[in-house]
Amino acid sequence: MKNIIPILALFFVFGFYPSTSSGQNIKQPIRGQIVLIFKNAPDNSYFIGKIGIKEKKSDYQISYIDDHLIHRGFNFKNVTMYDTLVIKTHRNFIELIHSYKGLSSMGYLIKNGDTVLFTYQGNKPWAQVLNRKVLSSEINYDYLVNERIRHDDYSAMTKYSHLSEFTKNPPPSFKEQFAMEKVQFEKESKVELAKTNYFLDSMRKANAISETYYNYQKINFIYSLHSLAFYYKWKFSDSLLKNNKFQDILFPTLTRENDTLLFYNYYREYISKKYNTLQLKVKKIKKIVTPNSFSTDYREVFDSICNWNNLYVKVKNYFLLQTMEYISQEYSESDFEKYTKKFRKEVKDTALLSYFEQKYRIDPPTSNELELQDIRGNNKTFKEILNSHKGKVVYVDFWASWCGACRANMPDSKKLDTAFGPKGVVFIYISMDVKLADWKECIQKIGLNENNYVIRNPKSSKMLEELEIYPIPRYLLYNKQGKLVHKNAPRPVATVEIRKLFDQYLLE
Repeated sequence: MKNIIPILALFFVFGFYPSTSSGQNIKQPIRGQIVLIFKNAPDNSYFIGKIGIKEKKSDYQISYIDDHLIHRGFNFKNVTMYDTLVIKTHRNFIELIHSYKGLSSMGYLIKNGDTVLFTYQGNKPWAQVLNRKVLSSEINYDYLVNERIRHDDYSAMTKYSHLSEFTKNPPPSFKEQFAMEKVQFEKESKVELAKTNYFLDSMRKANAISETYYNYQKINFIYSLHSLAFYYKWKFSDSLLKNNKFQDILFPTLTRENDTLLFYNYYREYISKKYNTLQLKVKKIKKIVTPNSFSTDYREVFDSICNWNNLYVKVKNYFLLQTMEYISQEYSESDFEKYTKKFRKEVKDTALLSYFEQKYRIDPPTSNELELQDIRGNNKTFKEILNSHKGKVVYVDFWASWCGACRANMPDSKKLDTAFGPKGVVFIYISMDVKLADWKECIQKIGLNENNYVIRNPKSSKMLEELEIYPIPRYLLYNKQGKLVHKNAPRPVATVEIRKLFDQYLLE
């Protein structure tokens, strides 16, 4: 009774009453999609380190797995009020992960057809389903666990997984402190997990969570215990499983007819144990950069997956894509090309192949047009983008994340965008980056507007050749009719000159 009272009190504070449409006039769910609305979303991708420095730890603030088992990520635009993400899906539910304070996250199980509004209390996301009645304590389960069990701190498991971030004492006592805190975080994890399990059961008894969501969270919890026992060899994980008779619960089984389990994080982590076991079996090779250290030969891992009998096709594709990521990072261009051919031969999913080819920029288009890709993977030509802004003055910035002079101009460019954007000047940023990850990380750090593109065909574009865009930074100015009026426009740092030109062409 002593423990139940605080839990019930928490329910009354946060409420487990059905959430309603709040006047948004959304009457029926739209099947085939999920709509997410974010109001005044903060940047949750950073972790504040021991010495107070912000460190980027999360590539995406919102992530999910699409219908082709492709990991998708979304970052908020620089808007002051609302940002919206529409996810197309044929599945009954989407598992959404919202990053929180860089190293942590909150999960949501969202039904097909739902429209969900996210508001924020500090950095903490609070979700509300707008089109149907849903228990707020159910959809915000992770929020409540964070408040009730962790007291708005990182979980002990997160601290254990990132010991270097949380170990307080600097060298020379670091090694000793590291060992001490490792033991401490393991003890804290045991307490946290026991409390979390009790909390979840109490919520179900209080009807603060539906049976569907309870089962989802319970299986999540059980799989996490199995993972801890497997990866960290924590004995208390096994004891928790036995003491609560979790080992008697039948896990859902993946079949060829029903592969929906793969869309859930807990099951992907579960099958990843097979992948890790395979990694341990293959030979180790010397690293090129650090010859005295050894790493798994992922080329052999790839070949072993191809020869793995009775492996479901989607699982095989998932493992192969994961392995190609390692091959792209650790091996030569010729090795990557060789295994790209093998990947194309093994994988028949056209959507997955298209994603792979876009991500690694394989077989770029050879058209004369300047072919571009936006931050969400959509392909457009420069001509199409320019035509979409007819009636406005367009200022084009060719740049790259590795170009110091380009980045030095960005603060002035953002100021000009703030001053002239509302008047009718559109700022378009076109990157020369080869590595998409570098480009995406840089635009997030700089905080540019949504008109960001990367070039897909730098070798075949006649526009780049005719205008002699290199070297960068380079700026173009187009009038309201879409005509190029300055093929070497003043840089943003030349504030007086560029402002005069903006004013001149806005008056035309």
